[in-house]
Amino acid sequence: MVTLANRAELYIPHSDAAGTPVSFATVKAVTDKIAAELAAIAGGCTESLAQGRYVTDSGQLLSEAIRILTVYASDTQLAELQTKLAELAETIRAELAQESVMYTVNNVAYIVQ
Repeated sequence: MVTLANRAELYIPHSDAAGTPVSFATVKAVTDKIAAELAAIAGGCTESLAQGRYVTDSGQLLSEAIRILTVYASDTQLAELQTKLAELAETIRAELAQESVMYTVNNVAYIVQ
């Protein structure tokens, strides 16, 4: 039996920092690339669609569609996964023009700005 005691989630927004929707093709390409990188570490991931809300730096409450990639990892995979999540959050921030990107590891949230 394999024990995967660590859970991580990476949030991929469908809108840029100004609230303008990003094209489906761009979101899909970024999601597919990131899913492949997570799967290379942990063997796979689960993609879910959700609706997120956040407050911008200017104080505006925005609502947007998001994708959440969830991955489970063993203790031996955890350090590599945490490093990769930080890198991937920065990739999302740059490629999808975000103010910040959030990921979680074992119910602890990290925000990359």
